[in-house]
Amino acid sequence: MPDFTRIINMAYMRILARAADPGGLENYNRLLNDGMSEAQMRETLIRSDEYASKNPDTISARTHVGDSASASTGSRKKKKKRKSTKKTRAAAASKSRRSAARTKTANKAKTKKSARRL
Repeated sequence: MPDFTRIINMAYMRILARAADPGGLENYNRLLNDGMSEAQMRETLIRSDEYASKNPDTISARTHVGDSASASTGSRKKKKKRKSTKKTRAAAASKSRRSAARTKTANKAKTKKSARRL
């Protein structure tokens, strides 16, 4: 059986900022040998109460699998809103450039008419 001690300790250090306790080390070593992926182990640590208490401002720590769809939907709405805002700004800038070009053309025409009158 492979020993995942190093991987487990690294995950604990990065996620929980501490070394793995003997019980957690034994438990995750057994689970990883039984087929749990490293990503699943890390996700379990991120969803733990300990992580949530150390990172109260992190939403993902308390989100459950069924809730992830609603969280990603909110993210998509924000991205969509940002895109539409960018499009609006781009359209306004384009309109402004066209308007400036028309004004410039109109001013040239006025200047020519004024020159003819003199």
